[in-house]
Amino acid sequence: MGSTVAARFAARILVGFALFGLVSAGAEAASKSKGGGYAPPYSELVVDARTGKILRAVNADQPRHPASITKVMTLYLLFEQLEAGKMSLSTPIRISEWAARQSPSKLGMAPGETITVEDAIKALITRSANDIAVAVAEAVGGSEKDFADMMTQKARSIGMKRTVYANASGLPNPRQVTTARDLIVLGRSIQNRFPRYFQYFSMRSFDYDGATIANHNKLLGRVDGVDGIKTGYTARSGFNLLTSVHSDGRSLLAVILGGRSGNSRDRRMAELVDAYIDVASNGDTKAPVKTAKAISTLPTPVDVERPSSDNEDAAESPTASLSPQVQPVAKTTEPQSKLVWKPGAAPAPAPKAMSYAETQNSAARSPSNGTEKSWWIQVGVATDEKKAKSLINDLSGQMSSILGDAKPSIEKVQVKGKPMWRTRFTRMSLDDAQTACALVKKQGGACFASRS
Repeated sequence: MGSTVAARFAARILVGFALFGLVSAGAEAASKSKGGGYAPPYSELVVDARTGKILRAVNADQPRHPASITKVMTLYLLFEQLEAGKMSLSTPIRISEWAARQSPSKLGMAPGETITVEDAIKALITRSANDIAVAVAEAVGGSEKDFADMMTQKARSIGMKRTVYANASGLPNPRQVTTARDLIVLGRSIQNRFPRYFQYFSMRSFDYDGATIANHNKLLGRVDGVDGIKTGYTARSGFNLLTSVHSDGRSLLAVILGGRSGNSRDRRMAELVDAYIDVASNGDTKAPVKTAKAISTLPTPVDVERPSSDNEDAAESPTASLSPQVQPVAKTTEPQSKLVWKPGAAPAPAPKAMSYAETQNSAARSPSNGTEKSWWIQVGVATDEKKAKSLINDLSGQMSSILGDAKPSIEKVQVKGKPMWRTRFTRMSLDDAQTACALVKKQGGACFASRS
């Protein structure tokens, strides 16, 4: 009897989402096969770029391989040369034999050829060219090894406490490690210090030598507000993405490390942007007043074939795997702090990472983690107000025991110039928000939880 009622309840939710055009990637769960599949270590972090307030964190301080996000630091040091007047955008950079021997992705230039600094910048951002990364390293640091030491020193000076660089490209090297937190610090620092040059990260393509090279970052022009910054991939790191977002006076920095495919990573990042852009500050706040505690869902490993090479150009192609990225199965609480943006100074040091057991004990001591009704969930975005109201009414009836006295909310917003209606329930406890979202997602719907 109980199973029949549960099945009927699940079917009603699925039908509701299908009718309202709100079925999300979670519906792909039915196509998953059992088994771990390709599952590189995973991290994600979302930060209010204006205040440094952490909005969401999963494994933010665990060591990860940056892959081609490494090139953001390579560009940082190149931008310093431009700022100091030691180079100009037209300065030629020579390709050495060592640079020409780098593995793809690359421009494929021959030893002795030259490329201007400006074209080198564009090649690093769009093609993620490893040969050009080495050429830049040699031009600035004399050798790639010495340049890597400069990169690590710069990382320390701007507040990246757990990052070590061993090369300029991000090609596999076991010594080259970073964290999600450190990459957020890097993203904010390069954006804040070099606004003139940061605009290059928004390039969608680059015309060079008779060919048009598309940017690996496919969120540009497809997700409102995204204006950079860099993808990364090796077989060991998984699919990485550092993202900058500016929309209606609000600003986010977000990073995903260890995605299982380019497409699934991009879908996840789009979800994070949609979930948290409205939470970000839109004032002139100098520093966060309080911290945020994010309860995160972890990706379930899916059967994706392990990549056979470290070629980012091939891995980020349109034919990359379309397998689903996430299906919520577990909750983790992360130690939350603020990242303090101080113009002209290094960001505040990251706190010591806490163990999972420590964070659980801390959560148990804080009643606001589970019972304080300061949370809201977003259950969908409808194309008209009538559909939004229908969804609210359906879920209010179907999940009344969970929603309790939660307040339904419908908000009209503009998405790419078109009106849309966001459907939310507010004034919820954390426990109820988690339970409701898990149920909605389990049945193929879209749901995000956040603290007011």
